[in-house]
Amino acid sequence: MRTTTIRPRRRAARLSALVGTALSLAALALAACADRSSTAPLPAERALQPSAPSAQRGALSGIDCGCSKTGPYVAPKAGKAIAVDSTGASPNGVYKVTATPIGTTINLRITKGTTDIAQYTVPLNAKWGFSPDDQRFVYHYTLGTAPSTTQNIFLYNLAKSVSTPVWQTAVATAPSRIVFSPNGRYLLHALTSSANYTTFSVVDALSGVVRYQSAFAFTVPAGTAKDTVGMATWGFSPDAQDRTFAWAFITGSNSAQWNAVNLTEPQSSALVFSEASVTPGTWSFSPCGDMLGVVRQTSASFVSVRVIQTRDGVEPHTGATYNGTTATVRTSTTDHIGQVNGVDQSAITANTASGPCIVVPQLSALTLTPTSLQGGADCTGKVTLTSAAPSGGTVVTLKSSNTAVATVPASITVPMGSTTASFTIHTNAVSTANTVTITGTATVAKSAALAVNPPPPAVRAISINPSTGLGFGDQLLGTTSGAKPVTLTNSGNTALAISDISTSADFGKSTDCPLAPTPFAVGATCTAYVTFSPSAAGARSGTLVVTSDATASPQSIPLSGNGITPFVSASVVPGSIGFGTLYLGTTTSGRIVKVTSNGNMPLVITAVTLGGTNPWDFGVWDDGCSGATLAPNTSCTFAVTFEPLAAGTRTATVTIAHNAPGSPSSVALSGAGVKPPGGYIP
Repeated sequence: MRTTTIRPRRRAARLSALVGTALSLAALALAACADRSSTAPLPAERALQPSAPSAQRGALSGIDCGCSKTGPYVAPKAGKAIAVDSTGASPNGVYKVTATPIGTTINLRITKGTTDIAQYTVPLNAKWGFSPDDQRFVYHYTLGTAPSTTQNIFLYNLAKSVSTPVWQTAVATAPSRIVFSPNGRYLLHALTSSANYTTFSVVDALSGVVRYQSAFAFTVPAGTAKDTVGMATWGFSPDAQDRTFAWAFITGSNSAQWNAVNLTEPQSSALVFSEASVTPGTWSFSPCGDMLGVVRQTSASFVSVRVIQTRDGVEPHTGATYNGTTATVRTSTTDHIGQVNGVDQSAITANTASGPCIVVPQLSALTLTPTSLQGGADCTGKVTLTSAAPSGGTVVTLKSSNTAVATVPASITVPMGSTTASFTIHTNAVSTANTVTITGTATVAKSAALAVNPPPPAVRAISINPSTGLGFGDQLLGTTSGAKPVTLTNSGNTALAISDISTSADFGKSTDCPLAPTPFAVGATCTAYVTFSPSAAGARSGTLVVTSDATASPQSIPLSGNGITPFVSASVVPGSIGFGTLYLGTTTSGRIVKVTSNGNMPLVITAVTLGGTNPWDFGVWDDGCSGATLAPNTSCTFAVTFEPLAAGTRTATVTIAHNAPGSPSSVALSGAGVKPPGGYIP
């Protein structure tokens, strides 16, 4: 079994061996950087007893169940530096990066086969590489002039977005380490932010979420070399998910600090092991990564062996103490077994990693609709689980950060077979704007912000359409136009009172608008109908006035029209008709006479008659005018024929009697009669 040993100084030889381990890890360090801007200051690690189970921890995952690996416990697996091979290819050949210097920059072109995936422009001092599984890409570079330089780091999840990094930081330059976990799930960024003080972040390379952050002060014993970031030993669990991160550092001549975190948990519950030690010891992971084995030399002839669950820090058994100086742990199909000098001693606890996985739904999202409202209104919340709720449902506890403003039920149950459930958030009236955080918890916590606002300032406004006024055109004196509508709308946010709607001068109105004390509701519309009755000829003007309790009251629009004097006018076309010479006993075709009403009042035609010298030689046919009343700009017609009764010139007059000045109008008629050849008259 491979283990990593930390022995706080009892003899110089032991300490030198420990530091030698740390130096071997320093080779993984890349360009120096620091991370002061990306996180808030973090406290040094505290010496703790093994963690108790947390009520907020997640469901059993694939490394706590369904794993049948057995054999010796293994040392924490070191991370892997960001990498490309000599051709620019990613570790498994999925991608290739081509670097082309252009002036003071480098163009990085990533291809997948023959397809361009992404291009990035970076400074000449940049370094770059892929994750062990090829799917993440990192580049980092230094900007500025010493001593005020910054290290800039960009992490892309190529399977998610090639244009937007999932995580980035810009920090003051310091000795640092940038490495991926063995399977590429996490990115470790550690740096010595000041003398003998290290800060680090472990970032989920898929989502960019910082899964764990910490800081610690370390000691480098006199006469020994120094690891650039102070981690005497560190690494990840051997499972495919790289779930557990472990690190240790020297705190004094006879002491060291050991820590392990479950990276699938929230930071508040992720620390599963944290222990100060003054005795030599080793630690290692079970082949499935579900257990952390800790071996301590408790005396010159005895060693203790403990196993701790990496999921929650629970120690399922108090461990064992063996007579000897070297102890290890291995996993069989049934047990975790302590060994001394390679010989099995006793089963420390049962091996349950091969058991079936129990999928417990977790809360994946909490959403609010709407996310902003006026105090006193209700909001709908919705919780969503990672998988369907089992028999009996899944309870999601709820909490409001300010119950004086917004209240929620204590919990909501997602029914069996469903992944969602809704609940109501009640809010109270407020005088100032408030932001309330609504939190739901089902294994993990999710939150959403609700903006609760005071009532908006009262807006008292009436909109009038048309706002530019009404024009009525020409209107006869003594008559009234048709009504034209004016629409009023309460465009404010409070009910109004309309006290009066009035018109002036030659204009009248009727309305269906509510007058005080009847309120004019918010958003309501009503109509005023305006008419024009000119009292004199010429241009006439007036005003429609709306008086209310609106801010802009009184409001008005201009009214206009033109009064015209009534008159009747008639025209007759043609004024005369000559039929020429016609044989006696024959008749011409009809010639049309058109009478037109040219005034602004109706033309009343009483009769169309024939008179004059020879009225019997002429005839009126198809008379559409006698007794007709013609509206302005309309016409009527009749036809006139000629049938000479005697030889020689024949004349007559058509007379049109009407109510227009100049009545009657007349049309002169003329023609000549001749005997036909041979003297025969039909």
